[in-house]
Amino acid sequence: MTVQSVWIGGAGSERHAADAAANALKGDGGAGSAGGSIAVLSAPPKDAAAIGGTGGAGRFGWDESSTLAKLVVIATVCNKAQFAGEVSGAAAAPDGAVAVPMGTPLPATDAKPTGADAAAAEPPQLLGDATDCGLLRFADRSVPSAQVRAAYRKVYERPFNSTDKYSLAVALLPGGGARTAGGGGAAAPPQYMLFLKGAPEIVVAKCGTFCSALTGGPLPVDEGFDAEMSVAYQAAGGSGERVIGFSYASLPLPASVAAAAAEMGAADAADALRDAASDAVDALIAKKGLTFMGLISLMDPPRDGVLEAVETW
Repeated sequence: MTVQSVWIGGAGSERHAADAAANALKGDGGAGSAGGSIAVLSAPPKDAAAIGGTGGAGRFGWDESSTLAKLVVIATVCNKAQFAGEVSGAAAAPDGAVAVPMGTPLPATDAKPTGADAAAAEPPQLLGDATDCGLLRFADRSVPSAQVRAAYRKVYERPFNSTDKYSLAVALLPGGGARTAGGGGAAAPPQYMLFLKGAPEIVVAKCGTFCSALTGGPLPVDEGFDAEMSVAYQAAGGSGERVIGFSYASLPLPASVAAAAAEMGAADAADALRDAASDAVDALIAKKGLTFMGLISLMDPPRDGVLEAVETW
């Protein structure tokens, strides 16, 4: 599966080609599929390329990241695919919960070869669901997925199932739970974010607001948004593409739970955070408390030799 296009609400129904989106994330600009500028998707709240500030956890700060970058963060974190040989920095626990190492430093760089070595290297092998693999391949083109996942440590997740038609992950935002410089200061209060992806009609039904490409902030879901999303969704689906919707929400967890988890062993911390996150997620979904982030469409390209085989037949 290969990503074909990206759409974020608030700037019309135009979808933007995957290459243009990837280039915009790298600060190279780019044009949309209909010749329009994709700049609006990477402008607010920053007017250039995309992920956070400079250095440390702040490099991946959620509030400092552009709308397009936020979409890529969700596609990376709410995703169970991984590159072959990748080792998770957190210990797995039952029912999809993950223990959170508080204040874990970010890796300085990803392990992929660069320059001449990159040209000669074999494409990295991806393991997992075809859709998740396609999303991770696209996201990793611009922002090293290992670094994003190290910044946004998952504490809880629910895998996709055919009944709910969505998957979700709860992540600790960068900097949460980390000690101040020198190690003697108090830990920053942990803040958690819910990321959810799935069938667009299912995802948007859980959202009361959408992230505007023009302002970077949430706006109420209304008839104008519904019309624009419907056009973008149908255009992608009508072209034989699989369309995935993405959303997010700040997820408040009781301070006592987060504080207690920071003092526990990995397994006990995972249990405490899992239970708190599960209850908070259910409450948020029930009251349509999420913000719709955007759409990403994928297509399974024809295999080599298919055209010739059809013509021969």
